[in-house]
Amino acid sequence: MKTVLLTDDNEDIIELVELILSKLGYQFNKAKNGKDAINFC
Repeated sequence: MKTVLLTDDNEDIIELVELILSKLGYQFNKAKNGKDAINFC
């Protein structure tokens, strides 16, 4: 299964993309900003 990292400071955008990706079978991690996203690397 493919995993992506969603990064955005707008929670509404993350929720929308999360909904779309989950319907397509993706797994994902979420980060609220770039600094948090770096912690996933």
